Amino acid sequence: MTNPKTILFFLSFLPQFVTGPIADASGQMLRLGTIYMLLTLIVYGALGYSAGHASRWLREGWVRGERARWLTGGSFIGLGVWAALPDRR
Repeated sequence: MTNPKTILFFLSFLPQFVTGPIADASGQMLRLGTIYMLLTLIVYGALGYSAGHASRWLREGWVRGERARWLTGGSFIGLGVWAALPDRR
């Protein structure tokens, strides 16, 4: 509730989906907010669950973790070299 981006989202984006009489606007906003929170819970719950499984999978085999470390390092080096090259337009 203290995240300014979330507050701005609710104040600027959701009201355009409120239709009908103004007396029911708060109820519609409550329903839309509830749907948003449920979807967020589902998405972040699935992400956390998947991250837990991926963490266990990487920790089980040190070779997998070592390969992931080299892949990550190599990609960062490659991105750094690409960013350092002059623009070729």
